[in-house]
Amino acid sequence: MILCCLTGKKRVSLVYPECTVVFLDIMGFTKKTRMVGTIKMIDFLNRFFSSLDKLTVKYNCDKYETAGDSYVVVFNSLNADKNHAENAVCFAKRALGIIQTHFDTSMMNDLKIRIGIQTGPVVGGRIGIIKPKLQLVGTTMRRGDQLEASCYGNKMRISSETYKLLSHKTQIQFEKEHVNILDGGLTVTYVYPKIRNSAEKTFGYLRSLSVN
Repeated sequence: MILCCLTGKKRVSLVYPECTVVFLDIMGFTKKTRMVGTIKMIDFLNRFFSSLDKLTVKYNCDKYETAGDSYVVVFNSLNADKNHAENAVCFAKRALGIIQTHFDTSMMNDLKIRIGIQTGPVVGGRIGIIKPKLQLVGTTMRRGDQLEASCYGNKMRISSETYKLLSHKTQIQFEKEHVNILDGGLTVTYVYPKIRNSAEKTFGYLRSLSVN
């Protein structure tokens, strides 16, 4: 962590040279909410996000925010972690397991999640006066969000920067795939679990175009 600048007496911006950010989103959330009702959906979110909260403790990462059906965590920011990329991928794999096992037989069994993971520098700072919120910005955050948005249901898409930091201990077999990323063009990414068929590949390609 590097102290970047001081504006006034209390405004401090921090640069985290190398973080791994995990973006998670629930597909079909709005449609499902209309079907089952807001109260049941809030109960589902509470149970699912509480399960993810427990994972943040296990993998020593920082819960950045929840916004509606989105959940974002950051590795190697406030809590130093030399294995941040590997732990982020393990966190994501566990999250995929939770949504597919804990909720597969309930009324939420058709919900799927998308996960995007990006590694790189992040700039952060407290924003506002009343209930000031930590705001993280930069290319790493934007690309992580786009990796999630272009991903398939119940899969994770990770950047090449993240992939290069993984060790053999991860023991996860990724599939290499090119997608269009804003301000990055055609970009090499890696998907887990592997893409099943050509129809799924077509869906992923069209979705990557829609987020640009």
